[in-house]
Amino acid sequence: MNSGFITSDIYKHRISLEKCLIDVFLCTFLFLPAFFNLLLLLVIVFLDFLKNRRIIIHINSTEILLFIYVWGCFFSSLYSKNVYLAFKEAITWLVFIIVIEIFIHNNVFEKVNYLSFMIGVLIMNIIFVIGKFFYSNLLDIIPTVNCFAVIDLIYVICIENIIQNMQAAPREIYRFLQFFLIIGIILSASRGIFVLLVLYGVYCYIYKNRKKNPNNHEKTIIGVLLILFAYLAFNFMPIYLHNYVNELMTIFSGKVFSNKIRIVLYQKSIEYGLHHGLLLGAGAGNFSVVYPLFGIKGFVAVHSHNIILQPFIELGLIGFVVTIAMVMTLIFKAIKAKKNNDELYIEILIPFIIYGMVDYLWGDIRVGIMLFIFVGQMLKKVV
Repeated sequence: MNSGFITSDIYKHRISLEKCLIDVFLCTFLFLPAFFNLLLLLVIVFLDFLKNRRIIIHINSTEILLFIYVWGCFFSSLYSKNVYLAFKEAITWLVFIIVIEIFIHNNVFEKVNYLSFMIGVLIMNIIFVIGKFFYSNLLDIIPTVNCFAVIDLIYVICIENIIQNMQAAPREIYRFLQFFLIIGIILSASRGIFVLLVLYGVYCYIYKNRKKNPNNHEKTIIGVLLILFAYLAFNFMPIYLHNYVNELMTIFSGKVFSNKIRIVLYQKSIEYGLHHGLLLGAGAGNFSVVYPLFGIKGFVAVHSHNIILQPFIELGLIGFVVTIAMVMTLIFKAIKAKKNNDELYIEILIPFIIYGMVDYLWGDIRVGIMLFIFVGQMLKKVV
């Protein structure tokens, strides 16, 4: 299952063009919390147009390449007979690109009250959850609930601000991004929401402590240890406890989570790494090859759904240490190169790191693209 998506068996059947168009409309605009955010911003753009009588739309080379890439994926999916999913994803991306360009080049985000923006998102998410609770068949009507569209949008805006203005977007936008990541994971039936809430709480505690006492590192170290403890507790929690969590989480989604499968996946992955490939690992890209040897019977996993375990299994302890060292070196160099706002990169990376602890970042191609763009900006600052 891709990150940020809830899928149904509807993909197994042939869909008429009319049904496809209707579902694209519903999924992209009506039933998404992101829709209300986009609607708010479009209203601002429209009011600005009434005032200035012009709207700037400038498509640069990046958007052109992204457009070609998206429609290349679309035709590739057509070739594989998955017409319905391909068409919907292509249309969603097309709308996404156009809206981003309108927002960026009309300075929309300079006119947004971010506090009102966050409150509006919270209200719409609550309405959405209540709607799913009282109408359990909602997910059958909407085969895909894409809760990450607004995250992609916010990331692009933040990155554009860094590129064009050489300064960070308002700090509230990062707070909003982290908050919406947690809400989006709840709405998309993710498996580790309980441990994510713990991790997010600890992160907020660390950030608050650093802000008050920049030179006091003891509480920061304790907070990091708590994060690691919560992460390990999640991985080694007995399966029967996850049965209760599954029942509780169905309130949000109306369907059973894959917690049990995921926990076994983590436990068996760690077991394999410790006993069979501790130093050198199974080899890059070989996770799906070795998993059937030690995993769940009749279940083959293409990845570990975990950005921490994945390099450990495939690259071994040596490759894992080198990978972490490379990432940390890049982060610290980027922070050092931007002394006026040394927490900017940490602010952006935290949602990626927390989400990556219970899922695989490359499962949703848009999350991967946003991460690549951000890393590119970090490299630009360092080099």
